[in-house]
Amino acid sequence: MREQTETNSLLFICGLANNMPRPIPTKKIPTLTIEQMEEIFMDRLADLIVRLLDHQYLEKEKAKKNENEKPTGQQQ
Repeated sequence: MREQTETNSLLFICGLANNMPRPIPTKKIPTLTIEQMEEIFMDRLADLIVRLLDHQYLEKEKAKKNENEKPTGQQQ
């Protein structure tokens, strides 16, 4: 009887009665071949390069626009 009481009290302290979070189920990552990993890496690298070039182009366009909008004469 004492052993049953100790088990119940342990479950009460450490179990669901104490609002312990349940483990989160995770997704199993599929195994990939080296070729698949290289293809994924190269696709992501290409995407980053294109984004960088787009950003640089937009920054140059902004700079040109700001330069054209500056007043040529000084105001007094």
